[in-house]
Amino acid sequence: MPRYAAKLLFIWSPDPVTNSPRRRLCEERIVVYRSRSARDAVRKAKAMGRTEQLRFESGHRLRFAGILQCMALDSDDATEAWWEFHRRSNPESWARKHTPRESALFVFADKRRHRK
Repeated sequence: MPRYAAKLLFIWSPDPVTNSPRRRLCEERIVVYRSRSARDAVRKAKAMGRTEQLRFESGHRLRFAGILQCMALDSDDATEAWWEFHRRSNPESWARKHTPRESALFVFADKRRHRK
């Protein structure tokens, strides 16, 4: 079964360190997994993002905001995983602007490019 990587965006609300409701801590997380197809890979990535959401008694929560990128991996033996935190003003607006349409994700664009 093919391997895929998806870059997921999570937003803390409010920021767990500064408690700012405006400029909040965001996490970009890359997950690696197997899937039958590109469509199934995107479906699985969304499910993983929703599963990883957190809510604390303090009122803080980590919310899945969307998939920033998804691609098929060429190598069967790579075990890469990556994440990064960013603080952003208006993270929901940033997420809407920077989260591409599903059809623009590499997993679909690469397939179109290879057919030519």
